[in-house]
Amino acid sequence: MKLCFWLGAVLLLVFLAVPRLAKAGTIVGSYHDMTYVTERHLDYYGDSPINNYNEVCIYCHTPHNASVAVPLWNRQSEAVSYTPYSSPTLTTNPGQPSPYSLLCLSCHDGTIAIDSVANYNSSRADLVDYHGSMYTGSDYSSHTDCYSCHRGNTLWGNFRNSFLSTDLSNDHPISMPYPASPGYHSPIADKFDNGIRLIDGKVECSPCHNVHDPDIKPFLRASNAGSELCLTCHIK
Repeated sequence: MKLCFWLGAVLLLVFLAVPRLAKAGTIVGSYHDMTYVTERHLDYYGDSPINNYNEVCIYCHTPHNASVAVPLWNRQSEAVSYTPYSSPTLTTNPGQPSPYSLLCLSCHDGTIAIDSVANYNSSRADLVDYHGSMYTGSDYSSHTDCYSCHRGNTLWGNFRNSFLSTDLSNDHPISMPYPASPGYHSPIADKFDNGIRLIDGKVECSPCHNVHDPDIKPFLRASNAGSELCLTCHIK
């Protein structure tokens, strides 16, 4: 009995001593866990352009004093005009991003800092006086946005594809009615055979990306090996 007790105590201590790692199918320890990202910056640089609020969910969600636009939404918002994707071969046209895709763009268009939230513990004295956005076009030496270090083939990796800006003309079209024409599979009640769903009959960010699940990079709902995810909609 004593052996079991001490073995359990040792295992508990080992568990507590292990750094937080990404868990399968969860945002914790992923690049959408800003507390984890901030801790990595502190390890490498000694500071971080992103405030660490010590809560995983707070960068997007809050149970109180949420944004009136979206239930439990904790992000700031700005009136932004986007340049949508266009092509003469499209049979349907994307418009300005819908509220569904604007949730993603509130970080990924670079106009709002990642740590600019509506509700947080403002009494903390350790919060920095600048905020980090993905890419604002600022001086790269200032380290106030992600692009200052994560541009091109740098030591810290190239995250350029994450920085969409307000020019969406070279990104997959979003917020457009799903094309009902030859060349596309037909979903049943907005759902495809592999479980992927449209949103109100439209192509948005979330049908392809699952913000809470990092298992299939980059936060995909299904593997794109052999264009598998693309072929959910497109016919060869």
